[in-house]
Amino acid sequence: MFTHVAKCTNNFIRVPPRPVGPIEVRLPVVAAKKNISFLLPIRNSLPDIPEKIKKVDFLVEKVSFDIVKGLVMFDIEFLEDIYYVYNGIVKNAAFYELFSDSVSIPEAKSHMEVIYNIDTHLTYKTFEKDISKQIVVNMYIELIEYRNIFI
Repeated sequence: MFTHVAKCTNNFIRVPPRPVGPIEVRLPVVAAKKNISFLLPIRNSLPDIPEKIKKVDFLVEKVSFDIVKGLVMFDIEFLEDIYYVYNGIVKNAAFYELFSDSVSIPEAKSHMEVIYNIDTHLTYKTFEKDISKQIVVNMYIELIEYRNIFI
C-alpha cells in the first residue's frame, strides 16, 4: 500500500513521482441520516417567589454519543439560566439538566462518526416558586463512515 505525500518548502510544492502500485484514499461517506424530535418537560423551584421572569436562557452545554450496531445512544447536557425580579432586584437561578435517550438507526456501526445539529424551543409557566418548562428538542444526526478507495 502506498500513500502520496507532497512537500512544501519556500513556496514551492514538490510532489514525488507516483509510486508503483495502488494508492489508498480514505473518504468520508454519509452512511445514514435521521431527524428526531422529543418533548422534554422540566420543573424547577426558584429560591424566591418572582414578581416576574425577565429572561430564560436554555443552552445545550455538551452532547456525547455512543454507537452500537443499529443503535445510537446520546446524552445531552443542558444549562438553564433564569433571570427573575424579586423585591425590585434582578436575580439569577441556574439549573443543570441531563437527558439520555437512544434512537434506532439500522445502518449504525460502532466505528462511525456522528455529526449533529440540535435546535431547541422553550415555553414556560410559573406558579409561585415553581417554573414549569416544555422544551421541544429537534436533533439532526448524520453518521459518517470512512471508506477506502484505491486509485
